Amino acid sequence: MSVFALSNGVFAQANDLCADAEALVLGAAAVAGDNTLATATADALGTSTGAPEVWYSFVGTGNTVNVETFAGSMTDSQIAIWDACGGASVASDDDGGTGAMSL
Repeated sequence: MSVFALSNGVFAQANDLCADAEALVLGAAAVAGDNTLATATADALGTSTGAPEVWYSFVGTGNTVNVETFAGSMTDSQIAIWDACGGASVASDDDGGTGAMSL
C-alpha cells in the first residue's frame, strides 16, 4: 500500500490513487466510502472540477455490472469506469440518477 502525505501532515486515503484502488467483489454487499482526505489527481469526466476522488477496482465476468453512487449524498457525485489505470474510459456519469446521484 502506498501512503501519500498531505502538506498538513494528514494522510490521504489508501485508495486515493488508481494504482491503490480498493478491490471490490462483484455480487458482494455494497461498499461504504467517501472522499474525506482524498486528493484531486485526475479529471475523470473532463469537467475541471478539481474534486477529490477515490478509486475502486473490479474484474468483470462478462455480464452486466451496475455501478452507482449513494442517492442520499449531500454533494454532487460523479463516477467513471476505466479499463485500466491510465487506460480508456469505458463509461462515466454526472447526475444520471435521482438528484445528484450518478450511475
